[in-house]
Amino acid sequence: MDPFADRNAAAASASSPATPATPGTPLVGGGSEVRRTPSTSSSGGSSILAYATSTGSAIGAGRRPLTPLAHQDFGIAPHRDYFTAGAGAGDGDYFASTPGRQSSRPASSGAPSESGILSPGRSTNAMHTPRRFNLLQSYTSSSASFRFRSQQCFEPIVEKRRPAFRSRRLKPEEMDQTDDLWTKTPAGRRAKRNNYLVLLIGITLGVLAAAGVIVEGYLGVQKHNYCLVLEDNFDGPLDTSVWQYEQETGGFVAEEFQWTTTSANNSFTDDGKLYIVPTLTSDALGEGAIVDGYTLNLTSAGTCTARNRTDDYCAVASNSTTGVVLPPVQSARLTTQGTRSIKYGRVEVRARMPTGDWIWPSIWLGARDEVYGAWPKSGEIDIAESKGNAPRHRGDNVANALTSRLQWGPDKDHNGWWRSTGISKLWNYYYDTRYYTFGVEWDETSVWTWRGSRARKTFERRFDRDMWSSGRFPSWSNNGTAITNPWLGAAQPNIAPFDQDFYLGIKVAVGGTDGYFSDDDSATPNKPWSNSASNPRSDFWNNRNDWLPTWPKDVKQRGLAIDYVKMWQKC
Repeated sequence: MDPFADRNAAAASASSPATPATPGTPLVGGGSEVRRTPSTSSSGGSSILAYATSTGSAIGAGRRPLTPLAHQDFGIAPHRDYFTAGAGAGDGDYFASTPGRQSSRPASSGAPSESGILSPGRSTNAMHTPRRFNLLQSYTSSSASFRFRSQQCFEPIVEKRRPAFRSRRLKPEEMDQTDDLWTKTPAGRRAKRNNYLVLLIGITLGVLAAAGVIVEGYLGVQKHNYCLVLEDNFDGPLDTSVWQYEQETGGFVAEEFQWTTTSANNSFTDDGKLYIVPTLTSDALGEGAIVDGYTLNLTSAGTCTARNRTDDYCAVASNSTTGVVLPPVQSARLTTQGTRSIKYGRVEVRARMPTGDWIWPSIWLGARDEVYGAWPKSGEIDIAESKGNAPRHRGDNVANALTSRLQWGPDKDHNGWWRSTGISKLWNYYYDTRYYTFGVEWDETSVWTWRGSRARKTFERRFDRDMWSSGRFPSWSNNGTAITNPWLGAAQPNIAPFDQDFYLGIKVAVGGTDGYFSDDDSATPNKPWSNSASNPRSDFWNNRNDWLPTWPKDVKQRGLAIDYVKMWQKC
């Protein structure tokens, strides 16, 4: 059944009668061209060309009239239409051609089709544009089939009315709406649900991970039975039956710049806190005494507490000719030496660090009996050390950093502290602005320090190999002196020198030449002295206008504040 029969009949009735065909140019396959007089449809269609079979028979009576479709059906301008018929193996062999060109490629094979399609046309004409669309309509008769072909590019046969354009641009009054319009759409609501789901999953995973870390840290902390040895909340005057003053002028092993005293200006209790405050020696003796003509001798005064009570530790005389100055700063150093000590146990101190350039607070454990010899042979456990300098960058290690370490070695020049050091940094606050709890736990298997809680370790050193091998100390010093193992023959070589009783010490030092304040530290570029200078104390004093303004006028803020101290012995 011809789907276009009704339309073809209407078009045929509207067109003028066809004129007789005239012979034309022979076609491929034996056909010949027959040209009709152009006929015009009722809609004003253009002329057409007709091609007959090789028998020369024209399209005539008894066959379905070949009539171009009414132009108004397409909604396009008038154009030329063509149809072709060819003789070959059978009536089903057809050849499509373009105006004025012969075709050599079959357009289809088999039984002719009665369906009409609109599809991208491909022609053998080299000038044919590949993207042009062809309207194909097949007609079938008893003796031949003809294919109607339109060379005009156009849209689908039946014109579809497009909806009027609607702007999606927001109106000024819509701009004031607080709700996100996109979130009201199905896609927006779906995305919102997905975002909530991702957030919920992330929070859940984060909480589980944090809980896992906390549980792991808690379970990793060794648990012992402890017996309380000392607890001091400093609610009254300093208990001198527990706390002993150390008085020296030589700056101890770090060659610090302070003179440690028993003065109430340098250590006192108030409001349930112990304060250790650095002050200027010139406040007590005058500036002239610092640089010339004053002799300070703690040995003759009977107040020096150094084990080696020589002038290097207990006496000094200022001399402007030699450049020797008195210690420019006074401070305090308190210990439980001879009163309270522990061998394996726990110490906890809650404190706030001091403020001011080159101030050096320290909370440490020292060997009570120095079984293996003088420092550092008998070891030292630094629980918490800091610096009063304000940080300039996040990478600085000054008031924002806390250092914990072990110190051990055959002599001062060969110290293994750098193999057992940990740093705990703060990012939002500094150690001189708030109180923090610092602690150490120590047994036969390891020693570790912590801040805030026992699970937050600053560093840990396990006693899994002997300390001499761990330190990798050389056999000879630079001056050719042999270096021997001070812990050789110890009952517990993996622990020695940390297998003896240690006391608690608290101090505030200023400056020093042992390298704690390094000459090339980028965090403190304006260091007023050199560690290798001939008289670094003098250089420090002469540059006091650079560092003294950083010391707070409030002595409590300038000093180290101790809230409480607790010591436990492993039972």
